[in-house]
Amino acid sequence: MGEPIQVGEAAVTPWRRSRVGWSLFAGMGLLVLGFLVASGLRSTAAPLPILGTLAPFRFINQEGAPWGTEELKGHVYVADFIFTRCPAICPRMTERMGELQRRLGAAKSPVRLVSMSVDPVFDTPARLKAYAAAHHADPRSWTFLTGEIHALESTITQGFKVSVTREAPGDFMGIVHGAYYVLVDGRGRVRGYYDSNDPQSQPQLLADAGRLTRESP
Repeated sequence: MGEPIQVGEAAVTPWRRSRVGWSLFAGMGLLVLGFLVASGLRSTAAPLPILGTLAPFRFINQEGAPWGTEELKGHVYVADFIFTRCPAICPRMTERMGELQRRLGAAKSPVRLVSMSVDPVFDTPARLKAYAAAHHADPRSWTFLTGEIHALESTITQGFKVSVTREAPGDFMGIVHGAYYVLVDGRGRVRGYYDSNDPQSQPQLLADAGRLTRESP
């Protein structure tokens, strides 16, 4: 075993010293591992950022009834911005919104969906209702909104912070708008933006919406 080594008044053999050292090393390793795991859990559970708060709005839904922030109070929802005669991105956005509706329904999620028209002069409630029906939108969870053009544009660009531009008045082919889904909590606060062109955005949106529904309003 070798000659004892004096430590103060105690005699410790090299074998015992080695075992004590390894025990201390292992203990420190477990402490570090525990710290890293705890840090990771805290990072994962960090709340979603608050990116803005929406001013109250009230427009007209596809049934021709006034509808807005009062009906959404206390509800987590996903908003997007489309128009019915859009020849390009809107059909794809609405199709993916329909997929969100199916997945949320399968999970029995209370998250709501709201689609606002960026072409409200043309998009009457009747046209929105026909568009909603063509895309199998469930009116119990998915609402389409139209209204006065300037009020809608103000809510979309200043509230939701999504761009809308028009190259020429009355030319719907010149309407350009952001292709984002916006996640809003039950207190009207914007909590996330998700690129509709990114295939990974929908799983993240669903996960984040689920987190918000589990939080206190």
